[in-house]
Amino acid sequence: MEKGRGKADGSTRCLYKILGVEYVASTKEIRKAYIKHTLELHPNKNPEDKDTMKKLHDAFVILGDPQKRALYDGMGCVESGDCRASPYDCCRRRNEHVTLDNIESFCEHHRGSEAEVKDLKGLYMKHGGNMDKVFANLMCSEPREDSHRFMEVL
Repeated sequence: MEKGRGKADGSTRCLYKILGVEYVASTKEIRKAYIKHTLELHPNKNPEDKDTMKKLHDAFVILGDPQKRALYDGMGCVESGDCRASPYDCCRRRNEHVTLDNIESFCEHHRGSEAEVKDLKGLYMKHGGNMDKVFANLMCSEPREDSHRFMEVL
């Protein structure tokens, strides 16, 4: 089974788990798993459990198509419903735990950290010392608040 990707509860479902394949499975392995499960779970053999066959088919439709799979992998496990119909709502549901307080707390801990210094130096080199571009690309940075501190580091 694929490890660490998504949830298998009522609101979301991990397609890799449904098909019983690893995240790194090839398209051929995904197709083989789909055929195997289809033979086992076909409605003629399990008339009471048509829902499982539908989930299996839906998983294969996405993971069997390289473009749909790439989109799915980038967004994580799909919500019930089509995320393409309302990308904003889909993204909002996935990130309900992101609040202004959480962002401010992250920035407090990030300022002055080794990670910030490493990013600062990397961006400074990448943009040839152009501090406007450094500030535009460095998380949690504000020119008025951080410029003096950054000059000491650089």
